[in-house]
Amino acid sequence: QAPLSGPGRSARARAPRGAGAMAASTPMMDKASAGVREIFSALSSSESRYFDEEKFSEAEIRKALSDSLTDSKIDAMKRLLAAVSSGRDASALFPDVVKNVSFQSLELKKLIYIYLVQYAENNRELALLSINSFQKDLSDRSQLVRASALRAMASIKVLEVIQLVMAAVRTASCDSSAYVRKTAAQCMTKVYAVDADQFFELRSLLLKLMNDHEVQVVGSAVMAFHHIVVARPPPSVAVGSGEETPASEVAPGGGDEALRAQLALLHPLFRRLCQDVVLMDAWAQQYCIDLLLRYCRLFFAAPERRGAGAGS
Repeated sequence: QAPLSGPGRSARARAPRGAGAMAASTPMMDKASAGVREIFSALSSSESRYFDEEKFSEAEIRKALSDSLTDSKIDAMKRLLAAVSSGRDASALFPDVVKNVSFQSLELKKLIYIYLVQYAENNRELALLSINSFQKDLSDRSQLVRASALRAMASIKVLEVIQLVMAAVRTASCDSSAYVRKTAAQCMTKVYAVDADQFFELRSLLLKLMNDHEVQVVGSAVMAFHHIVVARPPPSVAVGSGEETPASEVAPGGGDEALRAQLALLHPLFRRLCQDVVLMDAWAQQYCIDLLLRYCRLFFAAPERRGAGAGS
């Protein structure tokens, strides 16, 4: 019998070689998948140890935070934040944490600021002692450190330092990082909660941020604008012009005329907000839609009224 020739022979000749290559690659794939499984198991086991309630000790964490080694401080902060996330009250360790805010380790700073934002409001006196460190970190190279320092300063709800916080917010609203500008918008509601007299400057800053080229900044500015201008406006906002008048001359809440004066400031931003609303996150979309609805009810002509007028 003559040997096979042509395409049939070449196909049969190639088949064993392909099968052999696949068989040879199978152990390599198994080895790689096993290595990935080991990495994930190692990561999960190393991180899960921080959440062991039985091993939590305030004395050990306090000792580690006083250690000269940065790694010990980082490990202590991870244990501390794990305990906080589990519902444990760790406010007693605030003095030991706040004294480490001046360390230059980026990872350590991020962990410390997460803790400070949580507890600064209830430890105002101790937080005030570190306000110089917060101000220094406002010019840090890392955008995360700058934003965290601003958030920590805004969490110190003390009227005596509100001008320092306002200066920080003003600077952050012009920051080159969109994340810092977004944080500045978020912190304005905290400033307003402490000192409502900052209403007009905060409103001006928010209008500028609502025209930002980054949608995430616009979304945060819309939420803050809604909170400050629409939901909780000061009683001393004039009905007609939006200027300040004695509270006795203005009805509580301001009424539709006061809201009209405030929302009239959105005239140059209306089309931009309509375009950006679909790109915002879900929370910002809710506030933006509510703001646009209020705007349309006040400034758009009612179609049925216009049609009735034309028919008559």
